[in-house]
Amino acid sequence: MIRRGPWYRQVLVATPSPRKSPERYAKKWDKDFSKHRDFYEEDTPFLDDLRELRADGNNLELFLRDFVSEVPSCKVKIIQDFCRGALPLSSESGEAEKTEEEPQAWLDDRDSLTKLARANSPWLRAHGFYAQLKLLRFGLNGQPNADRRLIYVKNLGPSYIFALTETASFHQIGALREAFWKHLALKSSLKVKISLIGFKTFSLEFNMPYLALRNFGTRSPDRLGKPMRKRIDLSFFNIPKQANDGHGTYGLQEAHVSLSIIGVDHHRWACYCFADTDIGSACPDDQSHEDEQEETDAAEEEEMKEDPVVSDGQGDEVPEADMPVWDPRDYFLRVVDVRMKQILREWENVVHVVDEGVEDWIAAHPFSLSRHRRRHQGDDVQEAFDWIVEMIGLLRRLLGHFSKTIRVWKRFVASDGDISYFSDISEPHIRQRLDSIRGVFDELIDLDETLRGLNCSCQNLREIMSQILAPVGIVVAYFGTQQEIFHFERNPRSFVISVVVMTLSVNLIALFIFTAGRCSWPKRINYILEWLSPWRSELGQGDRGITPGLPHHV
Repeated sequence: MIRRGPWYRQVLVATPSPRKSPERYAKKWDKDFSKHRDFYEEDTPFLDDLRELRADGNNLELFLRDFVSEVPSCKVKIIQDFCRGALPLSSESGEAEKTEEEPQAWLDDRDSLTKLARANSPWLRAHGFYAQLKLLRFGLNGQPNADRRLIYVKNLGPSYIFALTETASFHQIGALREAFWKHLALKSSLKVKISLIGFKTFSLEFNMPYLALRNFGTRSPDRLGKPMRKRIDLSFFNIPKQANDGHGTYGLQEAHVSLSIIGVDHHRWACYCFADTDIGSACPDDQSHEDEQEETDAAEEEEMKEDPVVSDGQGDEVPEADMPVWDPRDYFLRVVDVRMKQILREWENVVHVVDEGVEDWIAAHPFSLSRHRRRHQGDDVQEAFDWIVEMIGLLRRLLGHFSKTIRVWKRFVASDGDISYFSDISEPHIRQRLDSIRGVFDELIDLDETLRGLNCSCQNLREIMSQILAPVGIVVAYFGTQQEIFHFERNPRSFVISVVVMTLSVNLIALFIFTAGRCSWPKRINYILEWLSPWRSELGQGDRGITPGLPHHV
């Protein structure tokens, strides 16, 4: 503080500032969100405002404009590359397209006061979807207000992105950009955002990628010009017979679900959900019944209007749209809970098949160098080594997915995580939702541990195979040359002796390198003698198999 007085007597006295409590910075849900707040600017599309300012560019360029800086953005590139070549909705070609594609968008608008829903077809093609979004959300003659708006798009395509970018309001732009690029790029997130500038708004965000085991059969890699997600080939992997009752190629299909809830209060918010549903069927026979199932679903829809944002009609919980949830956080946790249970089932299927396949393969390939097990030589050993390398690559990819998923959850539930935005909720059913979500992630952590164990087993197998394959390869290469380097007769007996000698040599070199710099020469010699002791006893008995390796304490 500065003590006042004559200018030459003024001195600056350092006084400790009061320590600010951590509670001042704790994440809390703003109480203003529970009140009705007058904010109708969201009835005006953001791009319309830009065009009034004579901004140049098509709708996608305008939508991404302030997202672009001097530093190239991978987010912008992902969205632009995905939409490149697609025709605007207002073009004649786009008008013709609406009769060819299947409806992919679902829209549900409801008034928070009257609880009434707008009368419109729930499933819409791109042009019908665009036409509905262009209507006023509030004050539309003869229609209830769209205070709570639910939007669901399955297998998101460029036309539906154009419809959303053209009609989004200013405070929805940022969340929609994030939703687009994270869905297209298979990103994971679970977070809450509260705007700090201007009129305060909230955004609840959930993005989760996963892999689904599918029999692709003869399905086309493209759907109406929209490229499907990438597939991971499992042709090297023997799918258990009980899971492969039909024809076709099994593999892992990339998939993603994205959810964003954007609002100004508990009574006025919009939900955007994008989900990949065109990933094939888990069983080949199911593919032939898809058309029949769609007809059945259409007939049932007349009796019950289902909310596809929550479950896509898959899973134990099939919510009814005419029994709406009005609290945005309650609805968010409900969707996350049901969607994560679906994703868990997909991961359980993948991990079960991989676990069973690796264990069966290890049991069928007991590699050793015993005299009565000489069948694992040459091409068989190389084929086994190649299989192990491919399996390690697959496990690394699976572990990468699990690592990102678990990291997102740990950040969310950390002491300073976004779960604090739900701490003021006292309703038992909402607390149960959180407990249910926690249980799903606990099971995912268990699956992650299973994959890590399999990866460790395969890594050990690769080391053993390297010890087998390297000496055999050297001996085979020498026996295949015409020029003699060493003077001994080439026959089966000398081949076996050469393999044993090379195996000893390779492992001795590996042991020498391993101990180099770690211990003195006397201790290094003791290590080598201890490692050789099993070989001396095995050679003395002459009957038991020998599996080279390092001492367990080295």
